[in-house]
Amino acid sequence: LGSAALRTPAMVVNVLPLRVGLHPADTVADLIARTTARLRELRAHQRYRAEDIRRDLNLVGRGTALHGPMINIKAFDYDLDFAGVRGTARTLSEGPVEDVSLSVYRDSAGGGLRFELNGNAARYNREDLDTLLAEFERLLRGIAAESTRAEADLRPLGTLDLADGATAAGSAGPAAPVPDFPVAESIARVAAEHPERIAVEAGGVSLAYAELVERADALAVRLRAAGAGPEEVVAVALPRSVDL
Repeated sequence: LGSAALRTPAMVVNVLPLRVGLHPADTVADLIARTTARLRELRAHQRYRAEDIRRDLNLVGRGTALHGPMINIKAFDYDLDFAGVRGTARTLSEGPVEDVSLSVYRDSAGGGLRFELNGNAARYNREDLDTLLAEFERLLRGIAAESTRAEADLRPLGTLDLADGATAAGSAGPAAPVPDFPVAESIARVAAEHPERIAVEAGGVSLAYAELVERADALAVRLRAAGAGPEEVVAVALPRSVDL
């Protein structure tokens, strides 16, 4: 973005991470205000190219996706007039889509907005995309259902539905039974009754339950000595292994 880019006939585009913290009690106005503020902050990083982000995250050569769902706001002027000859713009390709991409166009004929959803064919089929679009439409209609803009702004996000009633009822499913003991206690019980049984196997290495509990206890002692306790966050940076 910027005056130099606006005067240059070329494609200028980048993908930036939009992260907005929301709660069910937040209103539609809160959502708009936080998104607006976050977009302003992102403009300071708009020249941080995707290939540089991938390199800085040590993701070069890996199959890890750099981002998930994407919103592409195409605020272009599609009113093409060549000395009285009208032109029509057609999008031939959205480019590679890693997950899903929701494009927003200006509808010059109707004066509103037009939405288009593209998905990665390896992850989604046409029915999946139709469902996502229906959910998005239901969200917009839920916001617009209020009689005035002020009422819509004050609507709590937790009252907006994405899925229809039939989908929500069918996806609930039976509640899973609650185990009698927490995981740590269950492991300790098995370790006491069958200490020689294999508890963990990874990378050709195995640990019996007795060994697992012994190592976990030793680690807990070190964490407590370092200041860790209930509800404290401890970072774990380990590959998939017995140690993890």
